[in-house]
Amino acid sequence: MLTSASFSVWTPLALPTLKLAEPRFKKGAMVVADNNVAAKNGYAELMQYIDRPGSGYKRSSLPFSGGLLLIVYLGKD
Repeated sequence: MLTSASFSVWTPLALPTLKLAEPRFKKGAMVVADNNVAAKNGYAELMQYIDRPGSGYKRSSLPFSGGLLLIVYLGKD
Protein backbone atom coordinates (compact mmCIF):
# COMPACT_ATOMS: atom_id res chain seq x y z
CA MET A 1 0.00 0.00 0.00
CA LEU A 2 1.19 3.50 -0.82
CA THR A 3 1.06 6.25 1.78
CA SER A 4 2.54 9.04 -0.36
CA ALA A 5 3.49 9.97 -3.90
CA SER A 6 5.15 12.97 -5.49
CA PHE A 7 4.26 14.06 -9.02
CA SER A 8 6.82 16.11 -10.80
CA VAL A 9 5.84 14.95 -14.24
CA TRP A 10 4.80 16.33 -17.55
CA THR A 11 1.26 17.51 -16.72
CA PRO A 12 -0.53 15.33 -19.32
CA LEU A 13 0.78 12.31 -17.38
CA ALA A 14 -0.45 13.48 -13.97
CA LEU A 15 -3.93 11.93 -14.23
CA PRO A 16 -2.81 8.64 -15.80
CA THR A 17 -0.12 8.35 -13.11
CA LEU A 18 -2.66 8.99 -10.34
CA LYS A 19 -5.02 6.39 -11.80
CA LEU A 20 -2.18 3.87 -12.01
CA ALA A 21 -1.23 4.41 -8.35
CA GLU A 22 -4.78 4.78 -6.99
CA PRO A 23 -5.53 1.08 -6.36
CA ARG A 24 -2.46 0.97 -4.13
CA PHE A 25 -3.31 4.06 -2.04
CA LYS A 26 -3.94 3.55 1.63
CA LYS A 27 -6.60 5.81 3.19
CA GLY A 28 -4.85 9.02 4.18
CA ALA A 29 -2.25 8.72 1.42
CA MET A 30 -0.91 12.08 0.28
CA VAL A 31 0.01 13.09 -3.24
CA VAL A 32 2.05 16.22 -3.93
CA ALA A 33 2.15 17.81 -7.38
CA ASP A 34 4.30 20.84 -8.14
CA ASN A 35 3.55 23.93 -10.24
CA ASN A 36 -0.22 23.45 -10.14
CA VAL A 37 -0.78 27.22 -10.39
CA ALA A 38 1.84 27.89 -13.05
CA ALA A 39 0.65 24.89 -15.09
CA LYS A 40 -3.06 25.26 -14.26
CA ASN A 41 -4.29 24.32 -17.73
CA GLY A 42 -2.10 21.23 -17.81
CA TYR A 43 -3.56 19.99 -14.52
CA ALA A 44 -7.20 20.64 -15.52
CA GLU A 45 -8.11 16.97 -16.07
CA LEU A 46 -6.47 15.94 -12.81
CA MET A 47 -8.40 18.63 -10.91
CA GLN A 48 -11.70 17.56 -12.51
CA TYR A 49 -11.03 13.94 -11.56
CA ILE A 50 -10.16 14.82 -7.97
CA ASP A 51 -13.06 17.25 -7.53
CA ARG A 52 -15.81 14.96 -8.83
CA PRO A 53 -18.30 13.74 -6.20
CA GLY A 54 -17.33 10.42 -4.69
CA SER A 55 -13.74 10.59 -5.93
CA GLY A 56 -12.35 9.93 -2.48
CA TYR A 57 -9.96 12.89 -2.69
CA LYS A 58 -9.62 16.29 -1.05
CA ARG A 59 -7.10 18.86 -2.23
CA SER A 60 -5.50 22.14 -1.28
CA SER A 61 -3.05 24.40 -3.09
CA LEU A 62 -0.16 25.52 -0.93
CA PRO A 63 1.33 29.00 -1.45
CA PHE A 64 4.70 28.12 -2.95
CA SER A 65 6.18 29.61 -6.10
CA GLY A 66 4.24 28.10 -9.01
CA GLY A 67 1.89 26.40 -6.57
CA LEU A 68 2.16 23.12 -4.72
CA LEU A 69 -0.88 20.85 -4.78
CA LEU A 70 -1.53 18.62 -1.77
CA ILE A 71 -4.04 15.83 -2.43
CA VAL A 72 -5.26 13.47 0.30
CA TYR A 73 -6.92 10.15 -0.54
CA LEU A 74 -9.78 9.54 1.89
CA GLY A 75 -11.01 6.35 0.23
CA LYS A 76 -14.08 5.75 -1.84
CA ASP A 77 -17.49 5.25 -0.27
